[in-house]
Formats: sequence, C-alpha cells, structure tokens
Amino acid sequence: MDSHARSFSDAPVLPANAAAPPLRAQVALLVAVITHYREPFYETLRFALRNEGIELRLVYGVTDGHWSRALDWAEPFRVRRLPGGATWFPVFASVLHSADVVVSEDASRHLVNYAFLAARSFGGPKLVLWGHGWDHQKVRPRSIPERLKTFVSRRADGFLAYTPGICEALIARGYDGSRLHDVRNTLPAPDSWPEPGDVDRLRASLGLTPDARVALYCGQMYPLKRVELLIDAARVVKAAVPEFELVLAGAGPTQAAAESAAEREPYIHYVGPIFGAAKTRHFALADVCVIPGIVGLALVDAFHHHVPSVVTRMQTHGPEIEYLRHERNGLMTEHSPRDLAAGIIRVLQDAELRSSLVEGCRKSSAELTIGNMVERFVNAIVYTLDADKAHRRLQYG
Repeated sequence: MDSHARSFSDAPVLPANAAAPPLRAQVALLVAVITHYREPFYETLRFALRNEGIELRLVYGVTDGHWSRALDWAEPFRVRRLPGGATWFPVFASVLHSADVVVSEDASRHLVNYAFLAARSFGGPKLVLWGHGWDHQKVRPRSIPERLKTFVSRRADGFLAYTPGICEALIARGYDGSRLHDVRNTLPAPDSWPEPGDVDRLRASLGLTPDARVALYCGQMYPLKRVELLIDAARVVKAAVPEFELVLAGAGPTQAAAESAAEREPYIHYVGPIFGAAKTRHFALADVCVIPGIVGLALVDAFHHHVPSVVTRMQTHGPEIEYLRHERNGLMTEHSPRDLAAGIIRVLQDAELRSSLVEGCRKSSAELTIGNMVERFVNAIVYTLDADKAHRRLQYG
C-alpha cells in the first residue's frame, strides 16, 4: 500500500455532522455497459471520491438489453457501433470540457480512447485505462488489436490493473511501473445469508436427500466454460460417490447441454440463471463449486459464499485465476473429465481438506472486498491527479 493510501469500508460515507470537502476535481468514468454486479462498486466509489473532494461522473453505454435503473445519477448514452467491431462513445466533447481525469476500459475497439489520448497532448484531461491489460482468451500479443491497446495504454497517465499479476506482466513488457495500480478486481459479498429452512425447502424442491453431496456450477454457459466437460466428469463422480448430485445454474449458448443432461440423468439438475438471494441459497446447499472452463469472477463468488472451488488448468483463464491457491482455498486439476472428477471427489470425501479449503475461502473473501477495491481505485486517482504537483514517482511493489 502506498504511503498516501486511505482506508474505506464497503460503504464509505461522511459522518452526519461533517461537511464534504470542497470539490477540487472531476473524474469521468466511461464504461460500455453497467453490469448488475458493478453497481455496488460504483456507488461506493462515488462516495469515497466525494470524501476526497473529487466528483465522479459515471457515463455508460446502453443497448436494448442493458440499462441501469439503479444508478439514477449516472449518465447513459447510446453506443455507436462502427464497421469492423469498433465503437464510438458520443460523449467526447462534454467530457473533454469538464473532466480532469478520464478513466476508460482498455479496449482497442473503443475509439474514444484514441481521441482522449490525442487530446491529452493538447492540454486535455489525463487518461487512465482500466482492465485486463490484454485479451486473456486470445493469447496473440502481436495482433493488431493488442498492439493498438498497448500503444494507448503505455502512453496513458495511469493503468488500473485487475490483479497484481497483470502489473507484473506489464512491467515485464516495458510498462512504467510508477503508473501501474493494482485494484484487485472483485464482486460484492452477499447482503445476507439464507435461513436453514430456506435451504431445506430448496433441497426438497430439487428432490435431494439430506445426505446428498452437492456440486454447483453457477455462471454463464458458452463454449469456453466447458459445461460438457463437467457433465462428463459428473458420471465418474457419481460412480464413486453414490450420493452425489450436480446442480447447473446459468444460461447461454451451451445451456442446451445442461438441459439435456438434466433430462437424461436424475442426479443432474438444471435450474437456469440465479441471482441474489436465490444464488446464495444454492451456494448454501453446495459442498463444492466446480468451474470446468475459464475462470473469472465466479471464483470470487465462491469465496464470498465460503464454498471451495475445483477448476481446471487452462491457458485462457481470466486474471482472477491468480486468486486461487491450490489446496488452500480451492483445487486446480488437469483439464480432463477424469482429473476434474478426482478433484471433486477429494473435496467431497476428505472432510479435513474441505474444512481447510472453506477457511481459505473465508480469508480470501475478507481480502477481496468492494471496500478494498475502492480504496485502491481512489488512491490511484488521487495519485494521478497529484503526480505533477508532487514531482515524485512511486514504484510498483
């Protein structure tokens, strides 16, 4: 943590009898869409920045399927889609004349990033990028999109990396470490825990016996998530653990595989997408969370619900895979049905191991809070605003 770091809870607000400091700067945060899981982060960030005398202007894109009604203070705009997959955010002029810092996602297709980088050379707002650093699903660092992304991000005033590993990798690629900031990308923890009776009713609705050992998959369903691999592994687990049951939650292009498996096999249950209290009830039912394909924030979700995960080794995981500590807060297996099944069986049959993994999940959950992410985000913004005044360069470490 930098020497100028500040500490925030998950809901930072000023004391009732305290006046907010006078505004000294405005930060414009541009995002292509507001996902439901980001809303608590944006709300918390808004208050935390205001406590530093910084106004947050959240500007977000909308489509017919994405519209944030929860954040009535945010400013929507219609994303303009151009040939070749590029996008234009029609907010350049208004942001240019009001913001001191622009924070934007590090997407090569967002043409507004190039516009703000050019404006920076003529006295425009500082530009800070936020994201993965590179496309973790397409490991092609010399591709044109990746080279464009690198061109912009290396010239920006700052880069907010999702994880420490991204910072380390970018330094190895020649980035200026003083402008890199690790924000520890995360999700909000559950607002509340279900009552035992709620979990019992869910168990009964799924037709599970009291001694059932439950594995849960919870997430999107598309090819890189490898739901079919989990279904194949489940057959191996069922042969070794007769009381085994698999619950598949989610939706997407490959959900038909989950639906078909549930129709064929009585121990497989497809429940569709689940959110909020329903998701928390399903995690409370589970003994293990299984992520057979690429890993992202689903791993953090499992930590927050104190359910150990079993994941498979892949080259295309999201950056959050570095949060996994093998045999401490989860297990990593080879990418095959038999190896995945062996990992699931270990967690289900080794009570001592599972207890240790649950404790590891609790510790990881305590570290990966929205409050900590906001703290790191705000420290990076404050440093970026004050870097010219301070005439100092902090080294990443």
